[in-house]
Amino acid sequence: MDMYPSNRRRWADIEDEEEQATAAMRSSSITSEVLAAPDTTFLQVENVVADGNCLFHALVHAHTRATEDENSDRPLPAELGQALRRDVTSFLIAHAVEQGDFAESWLEEAERLERGSGEAWAGNVSIVAFSLMQECRVQVHTRRPDGSIVTMDSTHRDLQDLADLPMVRVLYNGEDHYDALVEAENVGLLVPAWEGQTWPLRYWRIPPQEMHPQDIDGSLLPMKKTRSMESITSPELPGSTDDILEEVCQAVVAPTSTHPHRQMEDAITKLATTRLRDHPTLPPLALPEEVDAGEAWPHAFCAFSGCLWTARKGTEDDLLQHLREQHRPDLEPVAALLGHGHPDKQDFLSVYNAALSVKCRSAAPLAGSSLDRIALEKFAEATAGDHVESLICFSCACTYTRIAETEDRGDIQWHRPLEQTNKKLFRVNWGSLLQLGVPKVTALTLLMLRFLSSRPSNLRDGETF
Repeated sequence: MDMYPSNRRRWADIEDEEEQATAAMRSSSITSEVLAAPDTTFLQVENVVADGNCLFHALVHAHTRATEDENSDRPLPAELGQALRRDVTSFLIAHAVEQGDFAESWLEEAERLERGSGEAWAGNVSIVAFSLMQECRVQVHTRRPDGSIVTMDSTHRDLQDLADLPMVRVLYNGEDHYDALVEAENVGLLVPAWEGQTWPLRYWRIPPQEMHPQDIDGSLLPMKKTRSMESITSPELPGSTDDILEEVCQAVVAPTSTHPHRQMEDAITKLATTRLRDHPTLPPLALPEEVDAGEAWPHAFCAFSGCLWTARKGTEDDLLQHLREQHRPDLEPVAALLGHGHPDKQDFLSVYNAALSVKCRSAAPLAGSSLDRIALEKFAEATAGDHVESLICFSCACTYTRIAETEDRGDIQWHRPLEQTNKKLFRVNWGSLLQLGVPKVTALTLLMLRFLSSRPSNLRDGETF
């Protein structure tokens, strides 16, 4: 529905200034009758108590009004915001695993809601979860200081393409409180909810003398932007920062948490702070002031405190073998938190590298010619000869990069069907062909090697292949 239709309804066809003045007086009267045009939805603001659960009170009220004439088979568990808060918390936990990349944000939202209305407030993730739980659409109408409204759709992505769903609307005051919005077909006994609305006036309320005063203490904090792409977040408030990274940096980390990711992060941090050297990127016995000496430092060395193991031309595999043999008691408990059951050798290396990252981020990084020399030597060795190749698949003609150092850990199993015996001739490697799982004659036909294997022997002097 077009929330701000271009064909705006006129009060009347007024011919002179006197009739215009009379019409203006009637328009300000609470007894004037204004009916909704076919393309306009008039909304009535219904206030809810500001007790820290105002979002849930508003959702309960708006949902009940939207479904009361539809014989819905999805009734709310209770007509109270506190009850809905508990139900949304349980729903977030039970269905987080189904949200893909947003599972972590659902669990974090549930953890905040469990603290109670006095310590934590709901965010846009709770609105999205409510939409999925009640199978309804949810619109958040945010009022700006100038009186204008920004309408955001917070319906769960799984329901976006479904028709005939009830519409639940809530009004956010742009600061710290939510109220319910319900459709009002006849606003003759209502007054505009606030000044500054553009025509046609869409938001109405009961006249002040008929309203009950509400306690606004302990009301909600404004919602902040989230990383979730499953819904549109609340608009920015005046004066708020445009940099989401700055807001993230200001987030307060809870001292403890039962989240599996947090347990692993805490274990890695403890490993880095208690078991690694102060300068883990330097070999044992090397001093920080020697980083610019240009010395030939070993390629592989251990960063554990008190360990002097080094290997001048060592590789990652050599380091991994050392870690498994000498530091298994330190690495195995942390690797078990990765959730793979029994930790494998790569899990040990992942935990070790993660601890190195934590240690390096705790201080300014060291840089110098000695470290550069290690990096350049490793790069030269890794790219020498045929260690890095761009090979073409015989089957699909796609180009794939082969790196000898990681060949056994990749998804592609490489076989060399041809071996060069000199600058011109190639010899068929039957062992590699048989590994392809097809008979010898079939392999020659499929890979067109019958011609390649016979052609060189027919070359005459002066010919090339």
